[in-house]
Amino acid sequence: MAATAILGDVDVGTLTRSLAIAVLLVLPYGAVKWRQVRKHRLAVAAASAPPEPTPAGPTLESVVDAIAGLDPRTGGEVDVPDGCTVDGRAVDATVAEVLLIDALTRSGMRIGSRQAVRDGVRLHCVPVAGWSVPEPHDDGTDRGADGDPAARP
Repeated sequence: MAATAILGDVDVGTLTRSLAIAVLLVLPYGAVKWRQVRKHRLAVAAASAPPEPTPAGPTLESVVDAIAGLDPRTGGEVDVPDGCTVDGRAVDATVAEVLLIDALTRSGMRIGSRQAVRDGVRLHCVPVAGWSVPEPHDDGTDRGADGDPAARP
């Protein structure tokens, strides 16, 4: 009963004034603390962020571009340096080989032989037997050597 008697004696104006005084006293401290916490969180986030990936060596993309630049009728040689990166990150040798074989296949070539060189491997690329370079025709389709669009691999 004492609690209801106390609340009954206090009017709304007194409660509002007390709340305003409390806010005015606590607000500056809260603002300073908020800035300190924010500054600390930004410093921790910057310190724990992984560094920007930088290409540590030759890129596999440049090797794929070199493959795309070869003539599919005659083939050619492409040097694949050790430690190639993809998008600035190191890749496993098997993943790199799969990507290179895919690039060769799309270019109508395959690996004829491999030769170890000082800092990598030299691939001798040869044309795939039966594959022909697509030639555009009047109807807008690419046809193989025999003229059949379905004959192209």
